[in-house]
Amino acid sequence: MLQDEDGPNAIFTRLQAWAAKRPDRVGGINQGFFCFYCLSMWVALLPALAIAWDFSGFIGFLLLWFGISAGAIFLNKLEQ
Repeated sequence: MLQDEDGPNAIFTRLQAWAAKRPDRVGGINQGFFCFYCLSMWVALLPALAIAWDFSGFIGFLLLWFGISAGAIFLNKLEQ
């Protein structure tokens, strides 16, 4: 939704415009809003932290983080 949709009151469009104005750095925030793979990693970070905080160690957190991101990528590929 952050990458492809306008959102209510065009909030996602404004976020993308703000990110596009950022200095052009490789791997920066400006590319994060336009690359689905990068965006899925950043969006998956918070749920992975919330779930793995008490239940598993660092390795479990990493596996959950990458798993949530991979699930989002898989669902995106099914849609295309």
